[in-house]
Amino acid sequence: MDDDPVHRRVLLANLAVTAAGTAIPAGWSSGTANANADTGARLLDALRGMLLGTTTPTGAIPTTLHQANVLLADTTQAFGACRYRDLGAVLPRLLAGAQQVAADRGCPAAHTVVAHGYNLAARLLIKLDAAELGLMAADRAQSFAAASNDGVLIGEAARNMSVLARKMGWHDQATDLALRAADQIRATDPRSKAQRGLLLMSAGYTAAKQHDTAGLTDFTAQAEQIAGTLPDRILLPTHGGGFGGPVVALHLISGHNAAGDPAAALEVAHKIRLGALPSVERRARYLTDVATSYGMWGKRAECLDMLLQAERIAPQEIRARPAVRNLVNGMLTSGHTSRELRGFAARLRLL
Repeated sequence: MDDDPVHRRVLLANLAVTAAGTAIPAGWSSGTANANADTGARLLDALRGMLLGTTTPTGAIPTTLHQANVLLADTTQAFGACRYRDLGAVLPRLLAGAQQVAADRGCPAAHTVVAHGYNLAARLLIKLDAAELGLMAADRAQSFAAASNDGVLIGEAARNMSVLARKMGWHDQATDLALRAADQIRATDPRSKAQRGLLLMSAGYTAAKQHDTAGLTDFTAQAEQIAGTLPDRILLPTHGGGFGGPVVALHLISGHNAAGDPAAALEVAHKIRLGALPSVERRARYLTDVATSYGMWGKRAECLDMLLQAERIAPQEIRARPAVRNLVNGMLTSGHTSRELRGFAARLRLL
């Protein structure tokens, strides 16, 4: 892809909007940076203790279905805003209380809350590259989702299981999990169609990991067709984000990167309006994926610029993810290190 100045201006405009709307808050200090740098380890410890039953949640635990739903809303909001320190404290309380409510009442609504919680736990563990623990969370999400009788929730649990199977290198099983779940969604309401689209995109990403660009193209086209029948923002608490044309494009960037084609990824990225993505978490994902594309292409300054933009809007996301640390480590060991790069690496505790 040519470094088209028009495309570059579109991307820079996106970033300017992001920076203007997400200035570093008052009170930001080295202490804040250090706390954020520890977020990933602390979150992983909290989720491990929760899944293994080796720690007791601290704080108020919900004792009624209403309280559990209120806490679920707070948890989902914290995920979308990348407030992972909050999640490390709140998610264990949510699951402890909601599971007790489900056991006491045996109603599908209580199982729904538990399945939501375990789906969010699985997504966090995917971000933290903790696939084994993620499989535990996804398996529990599948069990509670089945008891909830919610087809969309069942589909999301299968999607997380598919992503984790892919992370383990089980590509055939990952594809099968996603496509079987997509086929089982028969309803045609917007939520169901959106979940089917997410599952198809997951299958497309798995194809890309195997350098099957035809598969990536085919599954993306199917997802785009579904998105074309829906508004740009179908919010799905089960997904912690949403579905629509911009989200399909976001997954396509990841797919092109996985297939080893950063030029194609950047061509897609230049067409996305950042504000059209449904959450801070999705916008941070866009910026880090674009950074990955630039890194693969050897454009170190542009790569760092994307990461710094992502840090401004979602510092806990950026400092918790091993993928970001690996990208920065690669830049530290492969060429000239600028003051900005060294400062960023220090905030990640890589120096």
